[in-house]
Amino acid sequence: MTDVTSVHSLLQTTHDLPFQILVAEGDASLLNATELFLSREGYQVTIAADGLQVMKLCQEQTPDLLLVGSNLPLMDGFQLCQRLKRNAQWQDRPILLTIFQEDDDIIQRLYDVGADDYLAKPIQWVVLSHRIHRLLSHRHACRVIQKGLSESLSQSEMKYRSLFNAMLNGFALHQMILDEEGSACDFRYLDVNRAYEIMIGLAAHQVIGRRGKELFPNLDSEWLNRCAKVALGGSPVRFHYYCKDVNKHFEVFAFSSQRGQVATVLLDITARKNSEDALLLAKKKAEEGNKEKNEFLMRLSHEIRAPLNVILGMSDLLTESALQEKQQHYVATVRTAGESVLEVISHILDMSLESTQQPPCQISTSKETENAQSVCSTSSVSSVPRILLVEDSPDNRTLVHAYLKNHSYLLEDAENGAVALEKLAEGSIDLVLMDIQMPVMDGYHATRQWRSWERERGLARVPIIALTAHALPEDVCRCLEAGCDIHLAKPVRKQVLLDTLQKCFGEMNSGKK
Repeated sequence: MTDVTSVHSLLQTTHDLPFQILVAEGDASLLNATELFLSREGYQVTIAADGLQVMKLCQEQTPDLLLVGSNLPLMDGFQLCQRLKRNAQWQDRPILLTIFQEDDDIIQRLYDVGADDYLAKPIQWVVLSHRIHRLLSHRHACRVIQKGLSESLSQSEMKYRSLFNAMLNGFALHQMILDEEGSACDFRYLDVNRAYEIMIGLAAHQVIGRRGKELFPNLDSEWLNRCAKVALGGSPVRFHYYCKDVNKHFEVFAFSSQRGQVATVLLDITARKNSEDALLLAKKKAEEGNKEKNEFLMRLSHEIRAPLNVILGMSDLLTESALQEKQQHYVATVRTAGESVLEVISHILDMSLESTQQPPCQISTSKETENAQSVCSTSSVSSVPRILLVEDSPDNRTLVHAYLKNHSYLLEDAENGAVALEKLAEGSIDLVLMDIQMPVMDGYHATRQWRSWERERGLARVPIIALTAHALPEDVCRCLEAGCDIHLAKPVRKQVLLDTLQKCFGEMNSGKK
């Protein structure tokens, strides 16, 4: 393999050193550190702190490479790159973009705007040095080859040939072959360098003089059309190409020094492409893992909160009865233990949701009375409010009945959503306490169907309070999106439920007046 140092020395003999690099970065400390590092590497460095300053400097000078941060003020790195690449002077000048994270959308965007490569922050100086050297070597080799092909054989040919064979980039010269209609149908190899031989796994004597489709049966029209356009008088182009026959990804720079011929300089980016694909796969797996984790958290929350609802609720009711001192102590102990379990599970869920970066709910929610929405005033209420309790658990039904026993409410039961719809259709229900996870028909479907029934018949809206052990943020969103007006998470304490009902019926009576 060609030694990098020897290639660099060859570049020095054909370029007026030092190479000029324009560094643009919004972080002042990073900008100064980068300037110092690159200056010590032997580059001539100019710095800029914002995008507009970069545009001005690019009009005044012609740097060999631009190192730009994606978060530049006034004009960010993506906008800057897109504007510069529209200028013919910058089409073959490399732009290295620094980004905060290797996200697939960001990587795709930077290639779309014309960036030649990227580097993730925090910057590793060794990696930066390698990337800059590779980009400058690639560009300079392309220019030297262009110059060498356009000149007749002279005394400089030996120097040109040395560089030609020492290049780390693959090079091939092609004669385009046209069909009767003047369209490119194939090409013939005129010359290749050592790096190209290594890339395709064939020696020069096996390639020169032969047609492309002989060697690469899967050669597609994309390659032929791009190269033909350049060979027949078009401007130089840079594009990405996947060669099925050698299973490699290349960044290709194509130019022409003689009509009908096209020269291509290839950079093998297979490793980088594989890394990007691995990143995409890892992201997909992470998203799938987060989905499974969230589903597990939802089940965990429900399975713990549901029995806690009965334990804490019954404990509250027992404290209201006449108990001996020792019995009061036992009840207080049970209640304290239940509250501790609830605190632990809430803490676990909060930490888990933070680690998966759950998006906040975009719908205003109300888990407690003070946050309840003023939604109950749209319906009227009878003198003795009739409440439909939709709950599949006998223990939870017993608890709610006990909560409301000594209050002026008529309570009717429905063990699932389907039964609830039948009773709602009778027209005597003033408010619904809706569980979510039930057999036959769950609370989401029942609520949606009833809201649709109301709209179709122009009925007043019956308030529906979700009374459920599903307490994660996405659960609250789903309840409200389904048509529930208020979300109360189990375990629901007696006073919270009473205050919510009082507020809701108070608004209904005010609306009626």
